[in-house]
Amino acid sequence: SSINCLGGWTAGNVIMDAPAAADWTYALYGPGEAVLPASTLKQMLPGSNQSYGLAMFNFNGRYANGTDGEAYGHLGDTYGFTSTVTYFPARNIAIAVVTNVEEAQQATPP
Repeated sequence: SSINCLGGWTAGNVIMDAPAAADWTYALYGPGEAVLPASTLKQMLPGSNQSYGLAMFNFNGRYANGTDGEAYGHLGDTYGFTSTVTYFPARNIAIAVVTNVEEAQQATPP
């Protein structure tokens, strides 16, 4: 592939479309321990007053309200793209939003 993400700062260098990102998010955070044991996932969760845990953002209040309960996931960007993946435990659903973006700091690799 001619795609090179090496210019990203802390990029995980994951390349996938939105449906695959939603599937991965569900496998990681959802029930069934497909990727991680429940005990590990619990350690990753941010505290109620914290916005970030271990590779997991607390999106409560940002994407969830009183009817949706908790929401957590991750966001990121690289040159020309930005994404957010979110898991809603009360609804047992994962959503991924991937879009093109051009910001000044992304305009040219370092």
